[in-house]
Amino acid sequence: MTSIPNLDLPRVEDRRRWDSDGQCLVGTRCPECSTLIWPGRSACPSCGTFGLDEAPLAREGDLLSWTRVFVPLAGIEAPFILAQVRLDDGVLLFGHLRGTPESGVKRVTVHVDETQRPPFWFQLDES
Repeated sequence: MTSIPNLDLPRVEDRRRWDSDGQCLVGTRCPECSTLIWPGRSACPSCGTFGLDEAPLAREGDLLSWTRVFVPLAGIEAPFILAQVRLDDGVLLFGHLRGTPESGVKRVTVHVDETQRPPFWFQLDES
C-alpha cells in the first residue's frame, strides 16, 4: 500500500466537519468496508483504503456517559457538561451536552451553529 493517493486530498483540519444547513456532522465512509469516521479522514483506519466518501452522520444518538467540567475553556464558561455519545449510525463522539442529564441512557440530538462556541453540541431529548 502506498500513501501517494493521500497527497492530493485535503488535510484533516481542512475537511468539512459539519453541515449547518443540514444540522448534522459530516465525516467519511469507506467504500470498501463501510467504516464511518468523524472527523473525516483520507484513509480508512480499518482497512487502509484511500479515497473515502464524505458522509453525513446521524442526527440522533444515545448518551453513554457525561461529566461536569469546572475549568473554563477559551470562549466556553464553566461549568459545562462533556458527554460521550454513540450516534445511531455507530459513530462514537465526545462533545458538549446541553440539558441536565440524569442516570440511565438518554437520547440526544445533534445541533450545529457555526456562530456559537462550540459550533456543535448534543441536546438532551425531553421525552
